[in-house]
Amino acid sequence: MPKKSDWPRTVSAGSVSVKVYRVKHPGAATGFSHVVSYSTPAGRRTIKIADENEAMATARTRAAQLHAGKMDVAANITGDDLATLAEARRIVGKMGILEALSTWAKARALVGDDVLVACEHWKSRTGADAAESLTVAETVKKFLHYKRSVEKVDTKAGYERSLPSFVEALGAQPIATITPDAVDAYLSRYANAGSRNSHRKRIVAVFRWGRKRGILPLDVLTAAERSGRARNHRVEIGTVSADELTRAFALVAEKAANDKRDEYLVNLALAAFCGLRSAEVHGQDWKDVDLGRKLLRVSAGKANTPARRLVTIPDACHAWLLPHRQEAGPICSNLAIDRVRDICRTANLRLAKNGLRHTFISARIAVTGDVAATSLEAGNSPAMVHAHYRELLRRDEGEAWFAVAPPTPEGNVIAIGSGREVRRA
Repeated sequence: MPKKSDWPRTVSAGSVSVKVYRVKHPGAATGFSHVVSYSTPAGRRTIKIADENEAMATARTRAAQLHAGKMDVAANITGDDLATLAEARRIVGKMGILEALSTWAKARALVGDDVLVACEHWKSRTGADAAESLTVAETVKKFLHYKRSVEKVDTKAGYERSLPSFVEALGAQPIATITPDAVDAYLSRYANAGSRNSHRKRIVAVFRWGRKRGILPLDVLTAAERSGRARNHRVEIGTVSADELTRAFALVAEKAANDKRDEYLVNLALAAFCGLRSAEVHGQDWKDVDLGRKLLRVSAGKANTPARRLVTIPDACHAWLLPHRQEAGPICSNLAIDRVRDICRTANLRLAKNGLRHTFISARIAVTGDVAATSLEAGNSPAMVHAHYRELLRRDEGEAWFAVAPPTPEGNVIAIGSGREVRRA
């Protein structure tokens, strides 16, 4: 009996070879069957034969037939045919002649005989002529330079916080090869929906700029634009009560007197009664505070918000600011609002996160009923104010908030324009 290592057997005729394999077959007398395998111009063929001798004879016959057929074909090939075949292989490169012909046939089925005209139109429309083979890192570098030098944008607070990590992850890849899945995979590191969407927004800005500059195809959605936005889930808005604010002012006033730091009281008043964000308080200048007309012009703000806006200075806020007013200069030093929180926390008074601003907006709506006006003063959209702040406080709670004023030499209350009394802090 032939050994297992004797299989498969090969029968050759010229450059043609045919293989014979032995396979297990319980139904055969010997327990084995044989498969003759060979290649033809139409593809690979197999013949299953039980008898070993018959299988070998069939293999020799097929090899001879195939060799004869090749010889006939070769006899009819001219030198020009060989040159044409060699040039066809050079043109298609690694694709292969049959694959290239198949692709061409599909293109003709889509656009008819004008395949080249259709390709030229697509190239012109997408801006492929001008497209540069830039990596993500190179594109981001050009984008930041353009923002700083041409648009005069301060890129430190936003773009330079988001883009370096994106460059670190995908910077070496050509930007034109980045896929939506790659952008989504990168953004998945941000569990918070707001953070993810903020980073995505800045990445989208880079890709859109690249499209305008011809680095990416025109009139086609970029990979960043096709990536997914995270859904923001509504969060509970924390507020501060008028009693908590009264206590906070008392604590801060005592600490300000001991440390000789009036700025503690000033930034607490602006946060509580004018709704300024922390960055806006820290960037505020006294020259934009008009105590005579009781108007405050927000002079520094959060990026992509209505930073330059006018805010009414309520009577209680006016009373807190008046003793400390200056002609010009910073309202307070950086992180002063954080110092106020530390003072309250040390005294076991824990104010809700962003609670001063949240309460200002909610109290303003409760007192005025005017969502549109409140949104202008807060630097938010009316939709945002309506969705998150409406009906959080009753009118009496809103009035109590705006009645927290400093003590006066005459007593515990001060009178304001309407004749109402303001509670003493």
